[in-house]
Formats: sequence, structure tokens, C-alpha cells
Amino acid sequence: MPLLEANPSHKLYVTGHSLGAALSTVVSFKLSCEESIQKPVMCINFASPRVGDAAFLEAVTVSSSSKPHTHKTISQRRNEFLTVSSSTTIGTRKGRQA
Repeated sequence: MPLLEANPSHKLYVTGHSLGAALSTVVSFKLSCEESIQKPVMCINFASPRVGDAAFLEAVTVSSSSKPHTHKTISQRRNEFLTVSSSTTIGTRKGRQA
């Protein structure tokens, strides 16, 4: 990506809310698989629906072992903010597969 090449000190973040959060999950994974992007990709999303199936979760898990990809989901329940972080949480919610 020319923009990242021109700014080597910059980090790559992908973010979204609700449906945009679901899209940011998929886009950040795709970007982390790009050979031309050497930096870790960080996805931070808010109020995301469940994304992916067992095959998507497996692909993310395998990909994360070779290239860093951080995924954080922030959701609200009873006026408390909960943060779930780790690339393996993609496709899962509260430890269950989507």
C-alpha cells in the first residue's frame, strides 16, 4: 500500500460500529493476509454482530500464528463496557463459536 510505504512509522487500524464493525473484522483479516502489508493490523470495533463461521475462525487462528493481527471488540451490557481482545475471538462470542 503506497500510503503505508510513504509513512513507515504509521500503524494500520480498521474500525467500525454495528454492521461497519462486522465489515471491519473481515477487512482487517483480509489486510493482514496481504503480502505487501508488513505491519500488524489492529481492528477495533464497537457493537459488532457475530462474524464468520468455523472455517473463518480457523483461517484467522492459522493466520495469526504467522503474522500479528489484533482484534478488539467493545460492547456494552448493563452500563458496563466489556472488552474482548485477541485474534482468536473473531467468530466467537463469550467462548462459543458463531
